[in-house]
Amino acid sequence: MTLGETIKYYRTQLNLSQAELADRIGVSRQAVSKWETDTGIPDINNIQILAKLFHISIDTLLSSDHHVQSLYESKIEYDIDVLKDFDINLGTLGKVDIEGYEGEKLIIQLSSSIHKGLQKDFKIKLDDNKAR
Repeated sequence: MTLGETIKYYRTQLNLSQAELADRIGVSRQAVSKWETDTGIPDINNIQILAKLFHISIDTLLSSDHHVQSLYESKIEYDIDVLKDFDINLGTLGKVDIEGYEGEKLIIQLSSSIHKGLQKDFKIKLDDNKAR
């Protein structure tokens, strides 16, 4: 992942536009656009601000050989007895894994590098009534 891709990933995880990120760190929207397209790089002060805002280390921000880390996880198991329909709204969540097992188990694991309160902020509810 390039520095620009990393900045864009974490910006979208916070559900910020380029202009909103620019306002938070005191630069122009065009500067953020250049960083995200790898046609420019932030100075050291802005790198420090970005790392703090994204809740990641400077090493993680600058590393080109990393996968986005999920600092927070929530794992939920459900016993299911019949075929279920469900909708998922991820919002700014980083990753969702859904596994099904013989024995009628469904395991849903949520991961994010931004959201500490996954179980509180992202409710997963299985419902027998398809119309709801």
